[in-house]
Amino acid sequence: MKHLSVLLTVLCFSTFITAQPVVNSLNIAVYVPQTGLLNSSNSEKLKSKMVQFLTKSGFGSDDLASASFLMYPKTDIVDNFQLDGGTEPQTVVIAEITFIIKQIPESKVFGSATIKVKGVGKNKDEAFRNSFNTINSNDPALVDFVKTTREKIIKHYTDNCEVIIAAAQTEFNKKNTEKAISLLAAIPSDAKDCYFNVQDKIKVFYQAWIDNECQHMMLQATSAAGSKDYTTAFSILGEITPTSKCYNDAKVLKFVKRKSVKKL
Repeated sequence: MKHLSVLLTVLCFSTFITAQPVVNSLNIAVYVPQTGLLNSSNSEKLKSKMVQFLTKSGFGSDDLASASFLMYPKTDIVDNFQLDGGTEPQTVVIAEITFIIKQIPESKVFGSATIKVKGVGKNKDEAFRNSFNTINSNDPALVDFVKTTREKIIKHYTDNCEVIIAAAQTEFNKKNTEKAISLLAAIPSDAKDCYFNVQDKIKVFYQAWIDNECQHMMLQATSAAGSKDYTTAFSILGEITPTSKCYNDAKVLKFVKRKSVKKL
């Protein structure tokens, strides 16, 4: 839910305070899971290389918490062997790395590319990490992969805009408001017509979401106050969004509770 919380914060400030559509350019988050040989050091080095060629391809790198698109790797060691010619044996690792770009809300994969890398080190772990040095951020295959995927993403939203809007409306009708918002918020500003077509609907969905959250928080605050946990009650009431329909009720409740506390 962290992704959506950040997303809603952006929408709140961009849509309701400035009254302008939220700018969601087609940036891509980079994520490298720590599994097997991809320990902390190895995953960070690979992530750095991925960010480099993503940037070289003309993209920004989003924070994972607020991203709608994600690039992640799958790694496989296809061969490893010892070199015994020197004073200290060296390990050689040959690995395949597949880079995948997908849309997060629906886990739809838009593109992938596989490269082979080779590294040498004192042990398998070091050799695997050193293999990332051979990833060239200007590699035409990688740059083309990212640019082609971008074109696929834009075409997808351009060609399927009405279908996506209908799917979001269905989720909204089923009270899955967060899902409805995430589907529409994933549409990048690069898909211009579709992007601008959904801004008003995002406002409606978001307003419904904050109104529902406000009612839920009012109940929580009332419950806390009923248990004489006024600190928690005031804290909850203080987090209610000013644009929610029950905001004025929350202010009244906060005032009443403060008076009650003073009388104790």
